[in-house]
Amino acid sequence: GCTVVLFEQRCNASVALCHGGLPGTYNIGAALTPWQEVRCDAIFFAGGSLYGLDAASGVRQFVEEHLRPVPAKRSGDFLDLLGGIVAGAVLFDLLVGSSTARPDSAMGYAAAAAASRAPVVQGSVGAGCGATVGKFFGLERAMKGGVGSVCLQTHSGVRVGALVVVNALGNVFDCDRGLTLAGARKPTGEFVEFSQLLEKGFPAHAQSGPHTTLGVIVTDAAVDQHVLAKMAQAGHSGVARAVRPAPTSFDGDTFFAVTTARKALPAQPPLFSLDAICHLASEAVRLACLRGVREARSLGGIPGIAE
Repeated sequence: GCTVVLFEQRCNASVALCHGGLPGTYNIGAALTPWQEVRCDAIFFAGGSLYGLDAASGVRQFVEEHLRPVPAKRSGDFLDLLGGIVAGAVLFDLLVGSSTARPDSAMGYAAAAAASRAPVVQGSVGAGCGATVGKFFGLERAMKGGVGSVCLQTHSGVRVGALVVVNALGNVFDCDRGLTLAGARKPTGEFVEFSQLLEKGFPAHAQSGPHTTLGVIVTDAAVDQHVLAKMAQAGHSGVARAVRPAPTSFDGDTFFAVTTARKALPAQPPLFSLDAICHLASEAVRLACLRGVREARSLGGIPGIAE
């Protein structure tokens, strides 16, 4: 599957350095540095591992046709010649269902065309179709992950939202309730935590590659590129509070941060206001991870909480 986030206006974006040992990304090089503004028209997430990167051309085609047609006359901004600036990342889900069912350009185009202002459909949809969590013992005793989305707001009205695709080696843990929501299971159905593997020597089986949590964090506050970089890094902190363990050498977690810049910050923002935005970025990601597994349906013989 494929999930696409479109921006009505070209937005400034950043991306945090990929955490874990096996990332799969598209067009993130410039966004890795906070030294200059980097703009973006769309961000996509896809299954299919590296094959899923083919979805980028379909997303770009849709953007050029419907959002950013190349102008007939040249302007002074060379970026106007780029009708569709697209970035994205992929996750490994080829072990769920058919390994030949891979996202391609047509699927990227269709996902972009299906984007709307309606509430985000969550769970086993889009890039979350083949997402799984808790793979210490392989897929046989794993559970479904999926797409989750949460938007938080400060007292002053600044909003910070996150869309996350949870596909982790580790278990998903709700620290508010102090319990594991989804993850690796014993034959009796009880959850097994990573710490128990280390302490009790349970025979584990983790294949390299089939893990990665992806996300995009969006704020309407007009923050600069340095704050966007901190927001993207905060996304990884959110995963670390929701997934145990995270990140591992088998993960390729990648987080983008974007501002629509609709709310101007005061010339001298109140103390901690920028830290508050980064905190909400982390918290939105954590809560989106929980929602992604809560909304995930069973698929391909892998159980989901939403059945």
